[in-house]
Amino acid sequence: MAIDFTDVQPGQLITSDLCNRMLRALDQLDERVSDLEQSPGTTPDAPQLQSSVPSGNVNVGSLLRLIGRNFVIPTSGNTVEIGDQEVTDFLSGSNDQQLLFQVPSSLTGLPRQLSVRVRNRNGQSNALQIRVSPLFEEQAGNVFFTDQTPALGQIAHAGEYELRWLVDSQTTHPEQYEFSLRFTNLQGSTEDVWRSSAQITPVRAEIPRSTPRVVTARVRVPGDATSADISLHVEAEHSFLSKDSGPKTLTVGETPAVNNTATTIAPQPPVAFDVAAGRRNQVREATTGSGLECAWSSDGVVEVLAHFTEAGRYDFRAEVADPTRWAVDEPSPPDHAAAAVGLDLPIRVRLRNTDTSHSTAPGVLTIRVVKRNAANTADDFQSWIAIPVRGAQGPFN
Repeated sequence: MAIDFTDVQPGQLITSDLCNRMLRALDQLDERVSDLEQSPGTTPDAPQLQSSVPSGNVNVGSLLRLIGRNFVIPTSGNTVEIGDQEVTDFLSGSNDQQLLFQVPSSLTGLPRQLSVRVRNRNGQSNALQIRVSPLFEEQAGNVFFTDQTPALGQIAHAGEYELRWLVDSQTTHPEQYEFSLRFTNLQGSTEDVWRSSAQITPVRAEIPRSTPRVVTARVRVPGDATSADISLHVEAEHSFLSKDSGPKTLTVGETPAVNNTATTIAPQPPVAFDVAAGRRNQVREATTGSGLECAWSSDGVVEVLAHFTEAGRYDFRAEVADPTRWAVDEPSPPDHAAAAVGLDLPIRVRLRNTDTSHSTAPGVLTIRVVKRNAANTADDFQSWIAIPVRGAQGPFN
């Protein structure tokens, strides 16, 4: 029954009775809309929905079966509306009484209640309500370190030194880490003495995927020490991941190597076509996060650009973590290349994905530029870049 409203004149009070009548009118309107949504299409042959399997919560990517009648054959003539997404691809077993499909992963704002309808050339069905939740992914991945320790000079007894690492978390979800130091290969002193004066910042922090964080440590060399290897240790909150960085060796009387900024190395977008292989490059920028993807059981070209601020002869080296899943060829250009001040030199490496398990767990590719001394008998300094890499379904078209 309709509810009559009279105009409110200027100066009149808006009473609680009027407000209640308005609320009742809205309730009636809501009921009428719901009845219309639940009613079948306007033609006798319009699709009708009776139930869904499962009838409760569903996750994106999971199978959903709609049961009803008047679905057209071929089933591609039907369109399922689920929230703001549409589905027209149906799985084997679909017919004029059931439609089977995967819940679209493109749905956003989950979990939430969504209306599901079917439409075809004969009309539109009534609506069913389902609750869609995001796909739960267990925590997985890895963490990588880039040594950013500045030049320390010659190591001396009682000297204080700052060590620095860039920590890159390549995990499925943001992860909380605890940081500590490991002291190994000790000569002339004990771990307790080294640790007693060491400080690390931060001690604990969350690192979202592909948002690296700098961790610093200050250490003092004990008076009776000769040398020690110092590594950054990270422990994930749920202990699924525990990892150490590469060791930084402090030896009294020696000057440790650093990632020298005299040569800067920048990653370049992967080339589209692999000329040497005669096909499209099977290395591309990662579709999510940072780094690169390489097709499983394939290979491709990775390129970086080195900028030189010191003239001399340089060697080029490449290495990849987890050699059971990855391999690299020798970089191009070859060793002992001459570089002038201001030179920008492309360095290319062929990365091979040898993984047969089709893992998406990330790895890391390190490309180094090493300056040789004037006599070409030893390394003068080195600079490097660490690039996250992971496997993906190929081939890339």
